[in-house]
Amino acid sequence: AIAYRSKAAVDGNYQSLAVTLAEAARDGRARLALGTHDSDLVERIAVSAKAIGAPRRVLEVHMLYGIRRNELSRLAACGHPAHSLVAYGESWYAWYMRRLAERPANVVFALRQLLP
Repeated sequence: AIAYRSKAAVDGNYQSLAVTLAEAARDGRARLALGTHDSDLVERIAVSAKAIGAPRRVLEVHMLYGIRRNELSRLAACGHPAHSLVAYGESWYAWYMRRLAERPANVVFALRQLLP
């Protein structure tokens, strides 16, 4: 198993894998859907994908409902498929609590998104 210890290392690997998938998506061999709220990372991936000739439509972005709404709208306006993720069903609350527990900083991030 590989454990990246810094955000830069995690982001670099995420970008590398995303560009590999963008190339496959460009050729119709894969579907690329990014699940992140990091707009800088999405932008770097979009630039790299454009450099390899991948059209914007192959770079799909998914974000949790209500988080970074303006960014998701901006990406959609630029031609990227953009979707909001909504957890539902019997286990929705437990799912959200696990996401928050995995990274306590997400609590602050979520609160910032909910407040005007």
